[in-house]
Formats: sequence, structure tokens, C-alpha cells
Amino acid sequence: MSVTTNVWHHLRVKLEGSQITLFVDNLTTPLITLTDTNFYRGQIGVRAFQCNAQFDNVTFSNAVPLKLQLNYNSNQLQLAWPQTSVGVKLCSQTNLAMFNYPVIQTNSMVLTNRYWQVNLNPPFPPAQFLWLQSR
Repeated sequence: MSVTTNVWHHLRVKLEGSQITLFVDNLTTPLITLTDTNFYRGQIGVRAFQCNAQFDNVTFSNAVPLKLQLNYNSNQLQLAWPQTSVGVKLCSQTNLAMFNYPVIQTNSMVLTNRYWQVNLNPPFPPAQFLWLQSR
């Protein structure tokens, strides 16, 4: 594909598992599709090298939210979630009307096999809601 000066292009990059798909101008038919298993997480960024460039309307969406895995073992709640490139905190609340005022869980988290893990000890409120929130 040739790139001419003073011409805007629409670019879409789709990352799904280890598959990377690049769309240019035609946002339904990929220009490049490749597989890369070297990195399981990353960051978004734009860059220009030895040129003048403009970027407009750059957006990022995470279509797949993190799943919080929950197990009950030996009178403990065991929670786990995948490691991400952004920091997340474990929040809880017993009253969803107070969702904007979460209780931040401060238990020690351990990273094992690319998963954060934490154990919560009793007593547990009768109805406790747990979720992950970016820091």
C-alpha cells in the first residue's frame, strides 16, 4: 500500500488473543492478519518517525471485560483475575446504591501464572458485591 502526503487514512487494529488484524481505509476487509504469541498484554500508543504526522479520534475499547474468578475453599473466598497492562483494584460493597463509594480490598495480592490472586477471610456480609476497577 502506498501512502501519499496530505491524505487522511482510517486505521483499525484488532487484537484478539494472539491474532493481530490491521485494516486501512476499508474497515471491514483486513489488509494484514498475523499471529504473535510473544506478548500476552500490552499498551496502546501512536508514533511517527522522521515525519510530520497527525492523529485524530484515537479510541480504545476493551470489548472483553476481566472476569473475576471466585472459589470458596477452607472457609476462605479465593479470587483471581488475569494480569493486565493497567492496574486494577478489587472493590466491594454490600449496598449497590453505594456503588460510587466502593470499599477497596487491601488484602495481599499474589501474581501466579499471570493471574492475580487474593484470599478473603470471614466474616462475609450476607450480600457482598465484588468487582474490579481501574486504579
